[in-house]
Amino acid sequence: MKTPALISRIRDKDSIPACRSGRKGSSASALLLGTITVLIAATAFAQFASDSVSEMLSGFLSDEPKIEFLTAEVFRGPFEHRVLERGEIESSSNVEVRCEVQSRAGGVQILEIVPEGTVVEPGQRLVRLDDAGLQQELIQQQIVVSNSQSTAIEAKATLDDAKLALKEYEDGTFLELEEQQESAVFVAREDLRRAEEYLEYSKRLAERGYIPEAQLEADTFAVEKERKELGVTETKLKVLREFTKEKMGTKLKADIATAQARLKSREKTL
Repeated sequence: MKTPALISRIRDKDSIPACRSGRKGSSASALLLGTITVLIAATAFAQFASDSVSEMLSGFLSDEPKIEFLTAEVFRGPFEHRVLERGEIESSSNVEVRCEVQSRAGGVQILEIVPEGTVVEPGQRLVRLDDAGLQQELIQQQIVVSNSQSTAIEAKATLDDAKLALKEYEDGTFLELEEQQESAVFVAREDLRRAEEYLEYSKRLAERGYIPEAQLEADTFAVEKERKELGVTETKLKVLREFTKEKMGTKLKADIATAQARLKSREKTL
């Protein structure tokens, strides 16, 4: 902006000598004008070179690269996703859900199911089936189980009773019967001893004529009777020890085995 004013002032100053000197003044003006033009061009070139060098230095000295962003105007509208190729789309991760209800006539009716495409979490219920028939069967089976439990308990009690009966007979009833028979044998022996002593006394009296023959015969019969009574009691004691004990033990042990078999059967049924 200062150069034209400078040229104007120079021209004003040189206009007077030009008038005075004529041809010589015109040459001097032309030379001055050329010099000024060269100065203007040099100044413009220096300014351009300075700007270029500044841009280059700023580019070299800057740490961050110059990024140009692609921008576009944002607007609301429908989004169309078009698949031009034919085929099927499958999930990369699938979880297969199978119905584990026992097969039954007519199948199982579905009462409720989550909609297609629902995002679910682990443990979330997907399907609710009609379990009315299953609940009825459950109640019936519970009744069967209760009855089986009752019969198993009864069988266990029977087994315990059978074991107790065997122990009771061996350690109680048999010993009691054996003592009773031993006492009967002891009494019979004592009665026989007394009868024999009385018979001996009767024989001495009969020899002296103090008692009749009939009385002697009666005393003799009494001895025979007591001897037979002793034999019966001894036989009973022998039978009790050798036969009755074994027979009762076998029967009671058989009752135990039967009760054990029945208990196992009831437990398996349960």
